[in-house]
Amino acid sequence: MKKIKKEDYDDLLETGQFYLLNKNYKEAIEVFKKALTIKEDYLIYYQLGLAYEGLNEVDKAREMYRKSLELKPDFDEANKRLDELVKE
Repeated sequence: MKKIKKEDYDDLLETGQFYLLNKNYKEAIEVFKKALTIKEDYLIYYQLGLAYEGLNEVDKAREMYRKSLELKPDFDEANKRLDELVKE
């Protein structure tokens, strides 16, 4: 079995962020999901939430923000995004 290196995770994170910033949400989701297979991280779930929001998939976005908060309950940005989506 091939050992996945931290560099692979970092590359996936950077690539996903690039797609997210360029509003290529489907590509961002695909890359972030690959990153999650390496390491479960609150920041990845948060960015998945942003990508799902970009696709107007509000239920999935909420789910991702909640998962982010399970891993880091004091993550203000995820709390803010979740509050905004609950108001809608």
